[in-house]
Amino acid sequence: NATGPFSDRVRRLDEPDAKLLLSASSGVHIVLEGRFSPPETGLLIPQTEDGRVLFLLPWLGHTLIGTTDQPAAIEAHPKATEEEIAYILRHVERYFALPLARSDVLASWSGLRPLVSDPDAADTARLSRDHVINVSASGLLTIAGGKWTTYRKMAQDTVDEAQRRGALGGNKTSPTDRLMLVGGERFTPLGAAALQENYGLELDVASYLSRTYGDQAEAVARLAQDGLGARLAPGHSYLEAEVVYAARCEGARTSADVLARRTRLGFLDQSATLNAVPRVARLLAAELGWSEAARAADAEAARLYFA
Repeated sequence: NATGPFSDRVRRLDEPDAKLLLSASSGVHIVLEGRFSPPETGLLIPQTEDGRVLFLLPWLGHTLIGTTDQPAAIEAHPKATEEEIAYILRHVERYFALPLARSDVLASWSGLRPLVSDPDAADTARLSRDHVINVSASGLLTIAGGKWTTYRKMAQDTVDEAQRRGALGGNKTSPTDRLMLVGGERFTPLGAAALQENYGLELDVASYLSRTYGDQAEAVARLAQDGLGARLAPGHSYLEAEVVYAARCEGARTSADVLARRTRLGFLDQSATLNAVPRVARLLAAELGWSEAARAADAEAARLYFA
């Protein structure tokens, strides 16, 4: 059971009276143009009107500003409210020499941070960002909590626990600490220059593809060379080729998935994302053999997701 904020719901399908593992706090973020932050400098604002912490970071050529630790209900698609956006802008504009307005916000989103306690520990009052592995009487193994930066440690601990309990067979332990990410095996910092030279890509696109896909970047570049080299949005490095690559090689099946997770356009620029939805849906429809009705339904679902 590795279902993030919904872990307790799944646990209670197995054991209706199970003690809850999770509480959720929201993390709200906004994105501004890159001119609002120096390229390699972050800013932490530790004192706000209600004690929360704000951070400002350069991210993917833009400026990411966020806040954390606001108690939140667990739901599938949390959104940043106008009140939360105004809260961030109100605090950050005190530190900017540049004027800052709501219209400067290119995108906003909210995510849930699962904070865990061990129901079997003597003291379960303290919530933690660490992860907890819980095994029910029936043998359901739950991994809960954690964070992006520890996901491989979470996977290792989960697999090792399943192995220890005889659920996987054999006596091997998780090999994740010895496995490179896809694209890492032959990655070189000089990859962008090679992509420029061999495929005629613009510098920002070549740098982005090399950094994002590693030694798989040439596969994307070849698709771009075969008529899929147009950008998904002006001023952004994402290409039509990535949509087809995501469908063929990464299991992408919806426009929302491509725009939010296979690329990051959906997190960077809401207007550009909505404008790109019809084209992404058409590319996926051609690649996956959708009917016109399926294409229209996917495009509408993506529009609602990013609206």
